[in-house]
Amino acid sequence: MLATIVTAVMAVLKILAAVIAFLVSPVGLVIAAVVALGAAILYVTGAGAKALAWLGERFKVLKDDALASFGGIADALAAGDIALAVKILWLMIKMEWTRGVNFLEKAWLNFRNFFIRIGYDAWHGMLAAVEMVWNALEVGWIETTAFFSKLWADFTGFFAKTWQNIKAGAQKAWNWIRSLFDDSVDLESENRMVEEQKQAAIAKIEDEQKRKTAEREAQREAERRRASAVHEATLAGIGQENLDKHAQLDAEYAERMAENEADLAKARQEWREAIDAAKRKRAEKEAETGAEGPDDILQKARDALAGLGDIGDLVQSEAEKVGVRGTFNAAAIQGLAAGNAADRTATATEETAKNTKRLVQAAQTGGLTFA
Repeated sequence: MLATIVTAVMAVLKILAAVIAFLVSPVGLVIAAVVALGAAILYVTGAGAKALAWLGERFKVLKDDALASFGGIADALAAGDIALAVKILWLMIKMEWTRGVNFLEKAWLNFRNFFIRIGYDAWHGMLAAVEMVWNALEVGWIETTAFFSKLWADFTGFFAKTWQNIKAGAQKAWNWIRSLFDDSVDLESENRMVEEQKQAAIAKIEDEQKRKTAEREAQREAERRRASAVHEATLAGIGQENLDKHAQLDAEYAERMAENEADLAKARQEWREAIDAAKRKRAEKEAETGAEGPDDILQKARDALAGLGDIGDLVQSEAEKVGVRGTFNAAAIQGLAAGNAADRTATATEETAKNTKRLVQAAQTGGLTFA
């Protein structure tokens, strides 16, 4: 025996040593720090108190339902309707099961919908990013083509004006050569006419260049407006689709919660109706059988003891003293109410006779004293 005790003590000491070694190790210290941090967070934020308050509220509801159910079952059994008692028990289980399932489904839907919303936001965010990149590329293409179109117009206009200058220079050189061989050629007049033609041609080229530039600028602005309108409409469509998905998810959640609440309300209504029916049947049963309550039985007992004279007064006084001390149980008197009136009368008479006999014996032996 001593060896067994020593072995047990040694095993406990080994376990304590292992625990201490774990706690003083780096891993143990880290785990202890994490646990302490979690406890501190729960204490500071009040999350632990809120959780306990929530659990207390839930268990209070369960306690109230259980007490009401037990009362209904007692009423049904007192009325002799065992089927109704079983029904009340079943309806209580069904109601609490429905409440638990509703709670789990609500938690699951919140958990699921959280990640679904993240998925929706990520998908539509990606679509919006792609649209922005595409719009930037489109706008860049519009600006690039407009730039090269203007550059080409300037380039062609430059060469056109250069060509007119070359033509005018060649024509003036030809007029100078002609004036060397023909005195009738008015060089100044001829050159002035060539210059006028050149300026007219250059002005026409510049006007054409300006017209094309204005047309290209108008085209660029139109394409920019069209691209901007398409871009904004696309982003609005993506945003609206995201809102619709969220609204659809919320509507589905609200519908499921409404259905769950309706199921719980229906189960609770059936449960409450069964309890009321049990109470009503018990009242009808007691009205039919004339069942006596504990106060009636106590009064009859007092009346029976009062009829025994001095000994009855003594027994009644002792009974009242016992009742004052709290050892008298009214529920026991209620138990005596079971059975018919004849049985109760016979039982009371038999108990009175037994008590009277004991009192007489005590008086004969000298064991009875009066205060």
